[in-house]
Amino acid sequence: MFSLKSSFLKNVLTLFTGSILSQVITLAISPILTRQYSPNDFGEYAFYLSIITILSVVATGRYELAIMIADGNEKADATTYLCLIISLLAGGFVLITAIILKSFGFFIKYNHLLFYAAFHIMLIGFYNTFYHRLNRYGRFNMISMVVIVQSSVVAIYQIAFGFINPGSIHLIVGNILGIFTSVLTILFLDRGIGNIFKYRVMILEMSRRYINFPKFDLWAGLFNIGFQQLPVILITTLFGTTNGGYFSLTQRVLQAPVSLIGGSILGAFRQKAVEDFRNYGQCSRLFLKVMYFMFFVAILPTLLVLFYGKSIFEYLFGSQWGTAGLFSQIMILAFLARFVASPLTYLFYIAERQDWNLIGQVLFIIVTFLGFFIGYKFDSVVLGLVIYTAGNCVLYTLYLYISYLFSKGLYVYKR
Repeated sequence: MFSLKSSFLKNVLTLFTGSILSQVITLAISPILTRQYSPNDFGEYAFYLSIITILSVVATGRYELAIMIADGNEKADATTYLCLIISLLAGGFVLITAIILKSFGFFIKYNHLLFYAAFHIMLIGFYNTFYHRLNRYGRFNMISMVVIVQSSVVAIYQIAFGFINPGSIHLIVGNILGIFTSVLTILFLDRGIGNIFKYRVMILEMSRRYINFPKFDLWAGLFNIGFQQLPVILITTLFGTTNGGYFSLTQRVLQAPVSLIGGSILGAFRQKAVEDFRNYGQCSRLFLKVMYFMFFVAILPTLLVLFYGKSIFEYLFGSQWGTAGLFSQIMILAFLARFVASPLTYLFYIAERQDWNLIGQVLFIIVTFLGFFIGYKFDSVVLGLVIYTAGNCVLYTLYLYISYLFSKGLYVYKR
């Protein structure tokens, strides 16, 4: 399907190697963490991380996505500088908010988490910016090294404090420390990072040129990430933190291949797709090859989880996590659809159809709210998950079809 000599496959394998080692570390420590931390700890951690993940979309104004498609390295570096400034402002805004709330005595119980959140959001903005910069310049070996370092630091911290004093706060701090170490690693390894400051005079020009990213894709990103994190928030709120913990483990395990293989394919696909669009005005052959590859890689694991998910979870994570296994059997088809679509929907950005993507993300949010609202009315988290899964399958199929149309050069935004 792909030539072994092709740069595309080499890039995929490079990213895949780093991603697989990173995910192996994450998955390998899960049976340890599930015996150290309770489902309630995981539920509180997942709830915090969901809020942070949603807020971090704002950290760069989504301008980091423009780094890949900028015309010329000077414009790409200027856009990188723009993203870093926005990230600093975002973190500063959350910090000031935390100080004000504390001074007025609001959210005393959770106020310390806002201080963590300020630093966390800023770091995520830095990391996403540097990641896309490395991706643009084809520094896939460096990307692989960084994700391995991040997972290793998180694993060491969370396990160590799981023995000393297990609690959700140490799951949170471990995550922050991992991202902080990743940013430091990039700054140390990427000697050319200082070049971005040469083009600071172009910041306003880049902010206007790619205004569609904050204008449309910022909201689409909020809806997209919100849709992904909303189930944790809704389940924790409507059905308790224990069910939130079950869901978070299910999501952690099923999301691994999406992040592992899907993320690796995406890193190479977007570079090749942008190149094909520049040269030929379309990338339909690449689209079909990647789609078939993703489906055939996923079909066997999907069937295993569909029929034996509960038994697998009880064996790996302990008998108290059987409910998480049941959740996995219900949700696996949604994750299959997400897995196949995850790299290919980048075509919405190449086609600069952020407005279409915004509509799609609104639909995802509606389906998620509707599913769990109905489940809550019938006092059944399982019913909520079934409706949520069915809606996801339909919408991801629609996304794939529209992405294929974009890959043929149809409906692409023309300036």
